[in-house]
Amino acid sequence: MKNLVFLFVVCCFVVNCLKSKEVAQSKSLKGSSELIILDGKLDDWKTKTNYIKGLTDPWGVKAKDSTEFDYKVSDGQFFFYFKTIDTTLTIPTFVSEQSVIYADRVELFFSKNKDLEKYYCFEVTPKEGILDYSAKHYRAFDQDWNFKTLKVKAVIAEAGYTVEGQIATRELHELGLSGEIHLGVFRADYQNEKEVNWYTKTIPDSPTPDFHIPSAFEKIILDHE
Repeated sequence: MKNLVFLFVVCCFVVNCLKSKEVAQSKSLKGSSELIILDGKLDDWKTKTNYIKGLTDPWGVKAKDSTEFDYKVSDGQFFFYFKTIDTTLTIPTFVSEQSVIYADRVELFFSKNKDLEKYYCFEVTPKEGILDYSAKHYRAFDQDWNFKTLKVKAVIAEAGYTVEGQIATRELHELGLSGEIHLGVFRADYQNEKEVNWYTKTIPDSPTPDFHIPSAFEKIILDHE
């Protein structure tokens, strides 16, 4: 009888060891598969975390495009990407941040509350030109303000372009951007120097294009590791 009990205990120990090894391997594989390398290629985005497809222009073409967007918090970083279909790119030579205003671009705006008493924005062209600034409602811009840890990588393809980027979650937290915040996801598509279509994830309550109003933002929960 004692031998049987001893054998049972040994078997349980072995099974538990194997399970622990499987769990450890699973966590290791999961961690490696979610490692994001900033190269604009997107092959390391294995899981669709906050994925959307299609931004809407409610003013001009009154239709949806095929832009793909996702973001995730991992390894102390807020990672994001845009993948955009655009075969007629408009990208003026980057002389200063203001050059971005006249370029095709993708945009993210962050606010800690719906009132936009202080919010933070960056806009990125297909050639990695960056315009970043802080603002207060309504359109009180501080163009001298910049993100400290924002990094981007853009890749132009035959059908359009991809922008991949990251910001340290530590910086977002210091700006009060943690837990429940408000996010705006936008795109500008220039047809020529004067004609531009404005695309947004959340359709603002405005008869003309305007992303700097509360209704252009959507509430999200931004977790920090």
